[in-house]
Amino acid sequence: MTPKFRNLEEAWIVLIALLSAFLLASHQLSQNSEFGLIGKYVYFTFRLLVQAGIFMAVLVGVERYLSELLPKWSTLVIACGLSLVLFTLTITAFDLIVGLPELGFNEESASQVSTVKAFSLELLYLLDNHVVLCLLLLLPRILLGSDWFRQNSNEAVADAGVEVQNTENPVSNAFLSTLEPALTGELLSVEAQEHYVQVVSSEDSRLVLYRFSDVVKQLPESLGLQVHRSHWVAHASVKEIVMQGQTMKLLLKDGRSIPVSRTFRTVVEERFG
Repeated sequence: MTPKFRNLEEAWIVLIALLSAFLLASHQLSQNSEFGLIGKYVYFTFRLLVQAGIFMAVLVGVERYLSELLPKWSTLVIACGLSLVLFTLTITAFDLIVGLPELGFNEESASQVSTVKAFSLELLYLLDNHVVLCLLLLLPRILLGSDWFRQNSNEAVADAGVEVQNTENPVSNAFLSTLEPALTGELLSVEAQEHYVQVVSSEDSRLVLYRFSDVVKQLPESLGLQVHRSHWVAHASVKEIVMQGQTMKLLLKDGRSIPVSRTFRTVVEERFG
C-alpha cells in the first residue's frame, strides 16, 4: 500500500518469471539437447523474462487508454490476449534465429501446413502457460485491490497505533493512516494514475498503490471533494476558478491547475464560486 510496493511488484515480476523459467527448463531436459543443461536454463530464463515484460508493458498501455471505457477485468483479459500474440511473434523469431524449429519452417512438412494455421496452433499451444503466468504476475494487484485485504491492512495499521503526523491539517482517516512515513504538511490534492494515486501536500508528494475511488470514499467531505474522475482537491488548496473557453479548471495555491469535469461543475461552482 506504500510507495515501496512499486519496487516490490517489480521484484515479484522478476521472481515469478525466474521460477517459471526454472520449472519449465527442469521439465524439458529431453528437448533441445544441443543446448546443454545450462543452455536450457538460460534459454527459458530469457524466454520467461521477455514474456513477463511484454505482458506488463501491454497491461500499462491498455489500462492507460481503456481503463475508463471498460471494466477492470476486461482490460486484464485484453492485455493477456494482446501480449500472447506479441510474445508468440517475438519468441518465434528468436527460436528461428537460434535454430529451433518453429511454425514448421525448419521441417520438411512446412509446405503441408499454412503459416497462419501454424501460428494459430502456436498461440493455442502457449495459451495455458501464458494465462497462468499472467495470473501469477497480477497476484499482488489482485490481493491489494481486494476489499478484504484493504480492510485487514487498515485494521492492522489502527491496531499498531499509527497516527497521521499532518501538523498543518490534522485529519484522521483510513487512507492517510496507511501512508508510511506519515504525510507531512497540508493535503492539497490526490490524482489517479492507473493503479496508483499521486498524493500531494504542501511539503510532500508521493505515489501510492491505491484505488482512487477508495481514496475519495475515505477522505472526509469536510476536507475536500472530487472534481474530476481522476482528481480530488482539498477545499483549502483552491485559490480560484479559471475558465478557458468552455473548460473549467481550479487554480491551486501551489500554482497547479486541476481540470473540472462537467459532472462536478455544479458542485464546484457552489463551493468555490
